Order: sequence, then structure tokens, then C-alpha cells
Amino acid sequence: MNIGLLISQGLNPLRLTDSLEAKIRRAEKGYRRKFGRQPDTVHINPAVFKDSGIEQVGKIRVIPSQYISPGDLWIGVEEDA
Repeated sequence: MNIGLLISQGLNPLRLTDSLEAKIRRAEKGYRRKFGRQPDTVHINPAVFKDSGIEQVGKIRVIPSQYISPGDLWIGVEEDA
């Protein structure tokens, strides 16, 4: 994935307690609103990935990526190889 929407949870105390699935669903809505298409991939920090045990949310594949900070999500459409 080369282009996507980076969602930063920042220090908003209302967002820190949300489940990973809720964060991904919210990011999915934001992506669809901004780009008009359904995302199929979300990249998250490997430690968050390991702790969550989630590999898919709906039709969105969850992928660990060392380049994503804990608490952030990078959501978009995976390009064909």
C-alpha cells in the first residue's frame, strides 16, 4: 500500500480506551467518506497487533508494520503486486 489515510489517536482520552476493532471501524468510515471507496487493509504497530490477536475486521485485513506508531492506524487499499 503506497497511499492511505493515517489515523492518529493522539492523546484524546476518549479514544485511548476504544477497542482496536472500534478504531478500525471509525477509520474505515473516515476513509470511505474521504476517498469514496472501501479500504481493504489497515497497518498497525506490531506490538498492538500481537496484543490484539485481530487479523481481520470485516473485510479489512490487519497487517503489522514497524513504521506505524502504537495507537496509530494506516488504512487504505492494497495494490496488486
